[in-house]
Amino acid sequence: AAISLWAQAASDTGLGHAQIHAEGFLKDSESLSESLTFPESSSFMSSLTTDPAVSVVAPRLNFEGVISARDQTRYFIGTAVHPDLELRVSPALFNPMRPGTLDRGEFINPRDKAGIVIGRGLAEMLKLDLGDEVTLLTTTVTGGLNGVDGVVRGIIDVPLPSFSKRAVYLRLDYAQQLLRLPGRITEATVRLHDPSTAESWVAANVARATAEKLDLKGWWQIDVIIRRIEAIWNSVVG
Repeated sequence: AAISLWAQAASDTGLGHAQIHAEGFLKDSESLSESLTFPESSSFMSSLTTDPAVSVVAPRLNFEGVISARDQTRYFIGTAVHPDLELRVSPALFNPMRPGTLDRGEFINPRDKAGIVIGRGLAEMLKLDLGDEVTLLTTTVTGGLNGVDGVVRGIIDVPLPSFSKRAVYLRLDYAQQLLRLPGRITEATVRLHDPSTAESWVAANVARATAEKLDLKGWWQIDVIIRRIEAIWNSVVG
């Protein structure tokens, strides 16, 4: 039971039930290049919006850069998300109303293009609070340097301290502009109506994805640690 709760927590905070990447991305995700992204309007992606098994598909663009505020700079890991879809695919990611949480403010939303959400660890390191302004700098896929201004609208309490000191969430269209990658994403996360069908759903759709040079993988193929611990646990209990 503990393992299934752990798997559910991972799915609900960003892993989803399955993920789609460009072919080769999971092997070489260190450096972002256009060849490791794919169009969010690809025909496979479009087909998922009418799939009755699929609850929601959320596109993302992952990248790295430097965040600057008050003469201080820090390395950040950026997750650019769709303002209407991310919290539907990751319902436990951000919730300031949850008892005991240290989440504050609001998440990325359609009304505020420059609004960002940062990890609590990063906020503490840079002494940032809600409403503070920052600059995000990154290398574009063509090798140039580009920057955009952001305003801290939310502070997210990520349970991993190393990620909490690096995490920046921002609007997908803003990041696509920053990276010079219009309409392109590094991943899409799929949430199914019935999580227990994930293995059969992935098996049924993987060939169609591969035909479009996309990698479709279930959460257990991406976060293999949970499955390994589950196997050890089952053998011990058995």
